[in-house]
Amino acid sequence: MSKTSWGKFIYKENIAKKMYLGSTLVYEQRMGDPTILDAPSLWLDADDSETLIMSGSDVAQWSDKSSNSYHAVASTSRPSLSSLNGKTTVYSTINEGLWHTSAKSLLRNRSAAITAVVFSTISSTSSYRFGFTHRGQTGSPIQARVQLLANAGNYYGCSSMRLDSDTIFSSVDTSFTADYNYHIAVVLCFWETGKLYFYFDGSYIGESAYTSSGNTSDTDVYTGTGTWLMVGGCGIGNYALQGGVGEIIVLAKSSGIYDTHWGTILEGYLAHKWGLTGNLPSDHDFKNNAPNWAFQS
Repeated sequence: MSKTSWGKFIYKENIAKKMYLGSTLVYEQRMGDPTILDAPSLWLDADDSETLIMSGSDVAQWSDKSSNSYHAVASTSRPSLSSLNGKTTVYSTINEGLWHTSAKSLLRNRSAAITAVVFSTISSTSSYRFGFTHRGQTGSPIQARVQLLANAGNYYGCSSMRLDSDTIFSSVDTSFTADYNYHIAVVLCFWETGKLYFYFDGSYIGESAYTSSGNTSDTDVYTGTGTWLMVGGCGIGNYALQGGVGEIIVLAKSSGIYDTHWGTILEGYLAHKWGLTGNLPSDHDFKNNAPNWAFQS
């Protein structure tokens, strides 16, 4: 509890959090106020029926709810709909998927990004299946990227490029067997400080260092035949998701890094929305109550 004196009047306010840059107060949150997160750079929400453009029983387009219009469109076989605890998900086999071929600015020249995803995979002998991929051409060079994977039923993991020329990318894997149920994955890419952090169902899995200089030197011109945003199998063989995706949120900024608690907030939001609170550890900040938060308008 803090007090601010204005003449003979005393104004009382409950302060939950203050952030300083040096001695300058740059952010203050009062008790009861929502935490305001940056506006999303990408937001795909299958539970919002207005964002799904259907062709019969198949998904022809999954519209981006952010202001960037990174709409994911079927260019091969279309995915279908499935469900998770009464909410709609987008379900793809290895040949089905959605693309956006001009979304390279999503992670281009960024200092940090948070990717939060509700996804599942299905049992397969494939090497890897990516629940969400932001990538460049299939050969070299490859754009800074974020990938979620399940390796042939052995484990879940994530990886991220830092530079076009960064042929050795940072990766973090779980030590437990992939079970092909729905899970919440959060990947924190702090290119400015050179670290990748992976959280799975609200638990810290690990971190890894990038191998090259900062992402802000990313200057390539895309000339390849790959895609910049891919959700689902998309007919590219082993490197494809087979399973469902409920929601994808990406925050990205060009200077500084994020408060890691923002990832915890997104975990809590997704867990309560999609009925996955049972996945969260008992000591998670939002195990029992959903977070109070909002995107910046």
